Amino acid sequence: MASNSHALLSASASKRWIMCNPSARLTENMDDTTSDYAIEGSTAHLACEIKLCKALGYEPDEPNLFDHVDPEIDECSNSYVSYIMEIVEDLKANNKEPFVLVEQKLDYSKYVEEGFGTGDCIIVSDGL
Repeated sequence: MASNSHALLSASASKRWIMCNPSARLTENMDDTTSDYAIEGSTAHLACEIKLCKALGYEPDEPNLFDHVDPEIDECSNSYVSYIMEIVEDLKANNKEPFVLVEQKLDYSKYVEEGFGTGDCIIVSDGL
């Protein structure tokens, strides 16, 4: 499962800190608050992760968490899984056996000090 920790110079906030360099330090001590929208987004994200793991034949950490999920989240997460699986199947059809990682922690500290993040889905296949 994805970690809830964030890098000071996170990839997801890069537009902000690239455009306004001091913003990273100015916001680092702010309270980490949430909203109903953030909770819904996290729920949708987790539904995508669990469904994709199942579709790929991986064992998700919480396989039955989304037996009954909001219909909109269910539809969106199904579309996400269909999209990823279409890419995987296209690669397989072209004899390019893909290596698929779900919720993979990434280290980009070579480029940004203490830089890390999480890739939702990473597909590697014969130079792609």
